[in-house]
Amino acid sequence: MDIPQLTHQAFFVLSLLIRHGELRAAEVVRRAEGIASVNELLRKLHRRGLVDKREATLRGRAPRETIFSATRHGRDAFQDQLDFYLCVAQGTGAEGGTRKAEGGKRTDRKRGATPAERERLLAVAPLEFAPLLATVWELADVSIDELAAADVGDFDAAAGRLTVGDGDCRRDVALSPEATEAVAQAAGARDDGPLFVPRKRRRWNVARASEAFRQLRKRAGVSADVGMRHRPDAQPVAIATRACARVKPVADVHVAGGRDCERLLGLANPPLARFLRAVWALPPATIDELAAADVGDFDPRTGELAVGRGERRRLIPVDGEAEGILREAAGDRRDGPLFVPLRARRFRQSRVAQEFYKLRRRAGLPANVVLRGQSWRRQRR
Repeated sequence: MDIPQLTHQAFFVLSLLIRHGELRAAEVVRRAEGIASVNELLRKLHRRGLVDKREATLRGRAPRETIFSATRHGRDAFQDQLDFYLCVAQGTGAEGGTRKAEGGKRTDRKRGATPAERERLLAVAPLEFAPLLATVWELADVSIDELAAADVGDFDAAAGRLTVGDGDCRRDVALSPEATEAVAQAAGARDDGPLFVPRKRRRWNVARASEAFRQLRKRAGVSADVGMRHRPDAQPVAIATRACARVKPVADVHVAGGRDCERLLGLANPPLARFLRAVWALPPATIDELAAADVGDFDPRTGELAVGRGERRRLIPVDGEAEGILREAAGDRRDGPLFVPLRARRFRQSRVAQEFYKLRRRAGLPANVVLRGQSWRRQRR
């Protein structure tokens, strides 16, 4: 059986649409809380013909909403992916198979490096890549993404333990003496920051590690059929299940507030902290509307903020803490964006979400803590 082309994220979104029939875009985003850029994923699925969308109004009034549903082609793709998972779980059609290469030709799967090849690779590996490569070989049940996201504080040298994963997938992994030595070499004398640090980058990821391994393999004169990771004894169904668990929706969503807000704001840079305070203080305005607001949209005399465009243009009363935040954001300026980020002209919802996820991880908050809930939207409508 050929490996399906759907990602785990696309498979999960299609399962939501097939299970519920039709869902609003905002509802898909809420149910798929663990997935980043859900709207972009929906647009890609629509371009591929896997998802159908239509515009509708609620009770005949603006604003219009986009409602998504799975097409017949999308249901077939979902079923193919499900059949593949079932075959993997039953141990048929998954082991010793082949994969498609460029031009539609079939090639054998990558094999693991022999001990002699590992010594040759580590002998010419750069200092920043050798510890990660050695750890990847020793920890077969930990993904490269999880190792790249690990911080120095996640490593306990005395206990020989490394904490990896995020949210529901966070777990402790026992380290062998070889793995402990490699991780300790990567940590060095540092007390914080990423555990594995590449050159000219803050963190590793799968793409950077794969490219570095390809270059290393060429320098060491190792055969091209040697892969960076080979797990003949690992259970593929466990790997697929853990990947799906990373995008599992959180049932009890908790909107950040109180001490959570204080911890997040203490880690954020001043412009981002100011914007997050405005998001929490002005629930009637969406994140995109606040990001698109200009200095001229805020009238301190009347205490109102104009947000939205066209038919959605409206005035929001501002007082108390929200008024102080807007006055601080505007300063002495008379034009330009109301909220200016540190390294860009304006904030964007996707960028704010990414920064919030990073702050949440650094603050040690659980995955069910979100920036903003959905109840205020239903109340406004």
